[in-house]
Amino acid sequence: MANNHVVIGKCKALYTAFNAQAIGRLADIYHTDVVFADPIHKVKGLGALTQYFKHVCEGSDSQFEFTATIVQGDQAFLRWVMHYSHPKLASGKALSLSGGSFLTLDSTSGLIIAQEDYYDMGQMIYRHIPVVGWAIQKINQNLAGTKASSNASLDNHPVGTRYAK
Repeated sequence: MANNHVVIGKCKALYTAFNAQAIGRLADIYHTDVVFADPIHKVKGLGALTQYFKHVCEGSDSQFEFTATIVQGDQAFLRWVMHYSHPKLASGKALSLSGGSFLTLDSTSGLIIAQEDYYDMGQMIYRHIPVVGWAIQKINQNLAGTKASSNASLDNHPVGTRYAK
């Protein structure tokens, strides 16, 4: 049985500077039969994951900051903040998105055999598209019963303390 903390460390290092070179190292952490799912897509196999990540990285820049790591047996959860930019979102300015990844490691190879990412698509993409972003803001205000012009009160809290009193 592999040391799962080593594989998780390699995973975090790979995503810390997520770019074309990082994509070339996916086989260092992912099993050939990996199943990867996020709110956008689900892929099966290392080849399909590689192609998906190549497509996602086209024209964008992203780095992950890990804020919490839990490893128990052959499972791990990584809490992260993705710092990213894309020319079609918010005029290309830097954006941040909180999320998490639930990982399952293969008991024989120690490589990641399954990964499911959790994050808010509205926060990532939709709210940065002019008309759609405005509509989502209005819907959120209606649901919250507020007339605030933004989520500035939430956005000013450091990661990990958003709900702390």
